[in-house]
Amino acid sequence: MPPSRFSQVSRYRNATLTTAKPLERFTELGIGSVPDSGIGRVIGVTAASGHIFARTSTSPNSLLVLPSNAPKKYAKQPPLLHGICQGVLGDFDLAKWQEDQGRTLLAAGSLSGAISVRNVNLPELEGSADQSTVALPAQSSGETSLSSQAGTSGSVTSLQFHPNVQSLLASSSLQSNIVQLWDVKAGTNVAHWDAGTPQYDIKWSVDGSLLAGSGKDATVHLWDARQGGSNTAAEIVSAHASKVKPIKCTFINEQTPHLLLTTGFSQMRQREVAIWDHRNSKEPLKRNTLDVSSSGFEPICEYDRGIVYLVAKGDSSVRWIDVGSQDQGASFAEGVFPIDFSASSAAIAPSASNDVTVGEIAKLYIATGSTSGGASASDAIVPSSVRVPRRNFIDFHADLYPDTVLRSDKAGALGIDEWKAGKEAVLEKVSMDPSLRTQRQVSAPTKVVREEEAPKSVETTSASISQANDSSEKASSSVSPAPIQVQTEKSTETKSPVPMTSNAKQKSDAALPAPSRNTSAIHPSKALSQGAATKAVLPAEKTHWSRRPMAGSTPLISAYQNLSSLDISRSPDARMIAISRRFFALPISGPGGRLGVHPIESTGRLPLHFPSLNHGTPLIDFCFDPFNDDQIISIAADATVRLWGIPEPVEGENGIEFASEQLGNVKPISEVQLPGSGKVSELVPHPFIQGLVAALPADGEGKLHLIDLTTSIIVSIDIPGQGLFSGSWSPDGSVLAVSAKDKKAYILDLRAGAKAEVLASIAAHDSPRSFRCVWVDGEYLLTIGHTIGSLRQIKLFRLGGFEGVEEIAKHNLDASPSVLFPSYDPDTNILYLWSKGERIVSAYEVQPDAEAAAANTGTGTSTARAMAQQQSKEIFTQLPSFQHANPQLGVTFLPKDMLDVRNVEVASAFRVCKSDLQRVSWNVPRSRPEFFQDDVYPPTVLIRQPLLDIESWLSGQDVAQPVPRTSLQPENMTALSQAPPPQVKQSSLSKGPTIRQLTEKEKEDAMFKDIFDKAKGNDGEKDPNHNENQAARAPQNDDWDDDD
Repeated sequence: MPPSRFSQVSRYRNATLTTAKPLERFTELGIGSVPDSGIGRVIGVTAASGHIFARTSTSPNSLLVLPSNAPKKYAKQPPLLHGICQGVLGDFDLAKWQEDQGRTLLAAGSLSGAISVRNVNLPELEGSADQSTVALPAQSSGETSLSSQAGTSGSVTSLQFHPNVQSLLASSSLQSNIVQLWDVKAGTNVAHWDAGTPQYDIKWSVDGSLLAGSGKDATVHLWDARQGGSNTAAEIVSAHASKVKPIKCTFINEQTPHLLLTTGFSQMRQREVAIWDHRNSKEPLKRNTLDVSSSGFEPICEYDRGIVYLVAKGDSSVRWIDVGSQDQGASFAEGVFPIDFSASSAAIAPSASNDVTVGEIAKLYIATGSTSGGASASDAIVPSSVRVPRRNFIDFHADLYPDTVLRSDKAGALGIDEWKAGKEAVLEKVSMDPSLRTQRQVSAPTKVVREEEAPKSVETTSASISQANDSSEKASSSVSPAPIQVQTEKSTETKSPVPMTSNAKQKSDAALPAPSRNTSAIHPSKALSQGAATKAVLPAEKTHWSRRPMAGSTPLISAYQNLSSLDISRSPDARMIAISRRFFALPISGPGGRLGVHPIESTGRLPLHFPSLNHGTPLIDFCFDPFNDDQIISIAADATVRLWGIPEPVEGENGIEFASEQLGNVKPISEVQLPGSGKVSELVPHPFIQGLVAALPADGEGKLHLIDLTTSIIVSIDIPGQGLFSGSWSPDGSVLAVSAKDKKAYILDLRAGAKAEVLASIAAHDSPRSFRCVWVDGEYLLTIGHTIGSLRQIKLFRLGGFEGVEEIAKHNLDASPSVLFPSYDPDTNILYLWSKGERIVSAYEVQPDAEAAAANTGTGTSTARAMAQQQSKEIFTQLPSFQHANPQLGVTFLPKDMLDVRNVEVASAFRVCKSDLQRVSWNVPRSRPEFFQDDVYPPTVLIRQPLLDIESWLSGQDVAQPVPRTSLQPENMTALSQAPPPQVKQSSLSKGPTIRQLTEKEKEDAMFKDIFDKAKGNDGEKDPNHNENQAARAPQNDDWDDDD
């Protein structure tokens, strides 16, 4: 008889599994594998802190440790925990408690028989960590005394921490019949017993009263562990027919404590899954015989719902079976999730991390592998989400989310003596409903500064978490970000509260102490300490307007044509064009380091022989003097910094141009020879001090030079970084941000003496390629670089007074090896990005204030993660890109006072191509362009005169605040905010009734009706006696009359 359609069914029957996208996976890890016999586990997840532990192929006694919120390519250099056991690793397990102290208890058993238990201090993964190590005696066969066990040890192949007791650990071996219980805090053996056969696997019941073991004789034993294993609660004989392959087991949940699931093989080597009631274990409640395979299933139980996920090495699918719903009358629902890779093993994240806003009921971390089982094949961990689709998730679906235990809290955990005395653990449960969970229940673990006292009678040693390659230790420090923190203290000196950081936020490298010398009012380190606003150089109030309609365009005919002598052999990150209000400069090919200069007002065809300044050696970098449009600063390969004065062009045949040899005969105004043999990568002139230029070293042997071009004085400064790519002065000109070749960005105070004072060190990007940094304001810094896999990305860092620099957002762009060059406009908050050899200039609106608003909305692990993804989108808003058919070699933006405000031009740039130079304009359409758009053009910083002298700046004085600003409003234009309201146009159409016009459908129907009427002979209005009248008018047919 078929089952009734009114019978109970599993509420999870429609569940689906979604694997993470390639860029959201942990790849190039070098994950290790277990032997073909299926001994031990490959991967594990901590109960609260979100760290992933997995075997590694680089060392037989090491584990890799990954934060779950940092998926990326690790280039075979993940953070490793070395020396976790003596010899080859057999199995490991993570405790279910102690993570409220920012650490977790890790037990590792070796094939030599030793067990090592240590406290891993998770918040210290970025550097070295002190870990309390407990060395347990070797496991032996038949011995009960710990002192007599040495010398007859067996390999440790299965470890299990008790779910409700803080320091109770069970162990078993495939070379010994002994099952043992350990007090890891005291380092002593609590109990041991002879199981009669070596055990493949051991598992605690959900309440911790029973211990199940699957033996080599295909028998599953259930022992009362409180009685030291002397009382066998149940026994399942011949759970599976095959005794060659391992048998795995797991309990289900506390609603069905009598149910047990086992996996194994039939006599014909077919994989089997069986569900047992250990109260009557003669026959299974259900037995599924599946396919033939050499790899057995590894059961992974989600204990809140009682769903068991089955993963096997080499399978391209994940099976599941709902056992827990059986207590509600539902049958055992099951299904298969296909995946796009070959699995090796898996672990499940704690239920508290599930995202209830999308119907997520489980989160799996699946280690990839292949049927060959080689270590090289297992090289990634793929986060996978199991979700139950619903019509909407506006309301909380309580039927999908039973209450769960927060393992980050010790409330309810028992001691070993209490457990042995028969006391049952009463664990505190919380609802998954976000509206009911308190801040304490959903907040991430807070890093505790104090160290927990080491257990008595246990020796404390120290270990460290290091990188796989010592030579890249510093470069890979960003691989191990600190875990989530909830900052509970609020500064009484800042204006806004400190928001809670989300999963997307990561602490950068430890910053050095702030300087103790006297600094200016807007110096970031002093601004936060004294309560001063760090955005003093920005307008006090901005009117937000939509940047989305902004579009870039260029005339059909380029502004400057016939560019035939451009030097295209320069390095990929070298400057290709510089501009002032009167001239632009380009590197010209040929000997002698030629720098071509041309007047901006002279458009059209460029001269065949480009007028240029000659250096005598190859040109390295050049820039215009910010305070003099007629002076240009350059440096050549001879390490000489030159200041050139550009002569006045004359009227020629082609308009304003330089006379023949006019530039070739120009001599530098001043020349400064740099000391040492180091190369220079870039010149960075100071924005407020005339004649002050910073020359950045290109390699680690060189020094940063501060050059006074007016007096030829040089100050050489030692800096970190092994060479610099680029630099950017802060908005107040007090510090310099540099991008270094050690993959870090540094905030440097160059006034501290012969050695620069490092105010902050930021782990920027993983790739060794060149990257750039640019200031958003005095509080935020942008970096633009690459990931390990050539994925270009933007990162935004908040400089919390240089004492707590943190990454608040990052945005991945595209995969390309080209270096991105940034240009940021602080008036419009628009970031322009371009690279050599590409046809696109991208634009992004940067809104750092969106981070603070997002941080104050929503709490909880799942909510915080979703919030972090949405927050990145809010901070970086992509705007329409400019695209041209010809690839670009360089882009430079014009000063703000050269914009066409009458056409609402928000930015203008010169774009250098191989044979021409174009002027690109970005405009915003407005309905009333006849008025000055004062919301688009706030007063801007246009410094025409120096605001400070070099001596005062070197002595510690900063530019007076606020910095003078200039309005871009023309004299003959009225501001839009002061414009009269637009006139309402009156309609000239008649307001009276009009003849109704037929619709197209009505016209078509009338046409067909007329056609049909004609076909029926009913055209027009006819006389009813029409036929009789026609007959009467007909002539008499006398010839055919019969009477005649």
